[in-house]
Amino acid sequence: DGHELSAASRDAHLTLRRVERQQRLIETLPATRGWRTVASLARDLGVTSRTVERDVERLRQAGVPIVARPGPGGGVRLDVTPGRTGGHPEVDRSLIVRPEL
Repeated sequence: DGHELSAASRDAHLTLRRVERQQRLIETLPATRGWRTVASLARDLGVTSRTVERDVERLRQAGVPIVARPGPGGGVRLDVTPGRTGGHPEVDRSLIVRPEL
């Protein structure tokens, strides 16, 4: 049935877009002590703040060391604490290619 193929194709496309967006999110986060606000990440990625929040949560559940701090002066950043990433956040970035995220 053409509708099944269409739905499968659409789902694959949406998954690819999410994976690409999450990869960009990880690349955008500073691997330093700097924080990025969810709003600024959403603007950079062309999505809503809620989408960024969901992506951050998915990535954290997948083991990507992302730290989130609410409130004024807060935001999101990669946790490059020694022992968490071995000093190599790019190793953890490889997790993003997992389509189940």
